[in-house]
Amino acid sequence: MRTKVREFSCHDETGKDAIVIEWDIQADGIQNKQACCKEFSLVDGSPVVRLGGKFEHFYSGKLFTPV
Repeated sequence: MRTKVREFSCHDETGKDAIVIEWDIQADGIQNKQACCKEFSLVDGSPVVRLGGKFEHFYSGKLFTPV
């Protein structure tokens, strides 16, 4: 199961606004509520990865910096 944790307001390299969403992923059948991993995506669902203090768009390589 995927649970939304928080949203990060970001700017891309050209100054455009973007929202990155952090998700907790939980394995089915696990009784405790601990997340087994985290996932990040843009609002449109496309994946981003955390690189230090920034996020990189998986498909384009565009960097997003939290505000």
